[in-house]
Amino acid sequence: MALTPQQRARAHLRANFLYGLCELNGESCNITTFEQSTLSGTFKGWKTDGDSGEILVQSLQTPAGENMNTALVRTSDIIAIEFNEDIVLPTRCRVKTECNGDLRGR
Repeated sequence: MALTPQQRARAHLRANFLYGLCELNGESCNITTFEQSTLSGTFKGWKTDGDSGEILVQSLQTPAGENMNTALVRTSDIIAIEFNEDIVLPTRCRVKTECNGDLRGR
């Protein structure tokens, strides 16, 4: 069964989005929460579960000075994620056979 043009476009956008998430793995970031606090750490992946999701962060530092080796931050608590370095995301879909971040919703 052939895909419609809309299905092909959606598949292309999703592939680029997932590839972009792989490119962000290991990048330093600052996370702004709805409580107006800023967390910093290393982005490791994004887990989605239907309407909710979580960001996996290593070496998380909180404004209170707490350090966590690894933490899951709920996407519903996040206003923005700012990456400290310029990240070049894909302009067209490229097939990547391996992704270091676990991006599958388990």
